[in-house]
Amino acid sequence: MVRLGKIVGVHALGGEVRFLPYNPHSDTLAPGVTAVLCRAGEAETAEVASVRRHQRFLLVRFAGVDDRSAAERLRGCDVWVRLESLPAPGPNEFYYHELEGMEVVTGAGESLGYVARVMTSASADLLVVRQGEREHLIPMVAEFVKSIDRNLRRVCIEPIPGLLEP
Repeated sequence: MVRLGKIVGVHALGGEVRFLPYNPHSDTLAPGVTAVLCRAGEAETAEVASVRRHQRFLLVRFAGVDDRSAAERLRGCDVWVRLESLPAPGPNEFYYHELEGMEVVTGAGESLGYVARVMTSASADLLVVRQGEREHLIPMVAEFVKSIDRNLRRVCIEPIPGLLEP
């Protein structure tokens, strides 16, 4: 299962929820997809009936959720889908969950630790790389990230001076 984002509110009166996706460019949540809605240890499945973009949110209607009161009960739910529901990534594309746990090394072979998570920022996505108590934020841009090897589970970077300084 992969978590896609969180239901953060409701929209209008017709049962739509405001969904904040972790990857704003993803189109994984689409009509017909079965999602798992989780909150406080409880989970329920729901089929996506419609999706449309609105500002930084997706407005999503789930089958059987036909009014504001029903939608309000979904506020705060994390939305998950099965890995099989994800479209295959294209060349040089990766899902964030694939990068987590990959070793990060420099072009010279120095190990910097492992990808703990991927953060989004206004300018570029960032790899959060941890090794013990140290943490580095590496921008996911071609200038720094030189290669990602799925088989070796390794990210090779070329740091500029100051990037790895505490």
